[in-house]
Amino acid sequence: MPEIANSAVHHPRSIALNEEQITRLWCAAIKDDDKQLDEVIRRVYRDLFAYDRDRFEEVIYLTITRNANAGSALAEILNEVPMSRRADLQLH
Repeated sequence: MPEIANSAVHHPRSIALNEEQITRLWCAAIKDDDKQLDEVIRRVYRDLFAYDRDRFEEVIYLTITRNANAGSALAEILNEVPMSRRADLQLH
């Protein structure tokens, strides 16, 4: 992991943020950084495609067509892939 260049940056726990606040800050930071966002998208795409290609293609279609059910369909398939399985799915 790259070292933090600015020593004035503090770990979120050291400034007493709760888990929700840390998550919101992290999400905002990821959304602001195209490289990180692209990496997250690539990993999700690769892992879900390997897990269940047909269902993930349906999720992609729902998302592209801006279907109101896209978010819940994505959440459903994401929740099915256990964390230990997600690590196994990564194709290196």
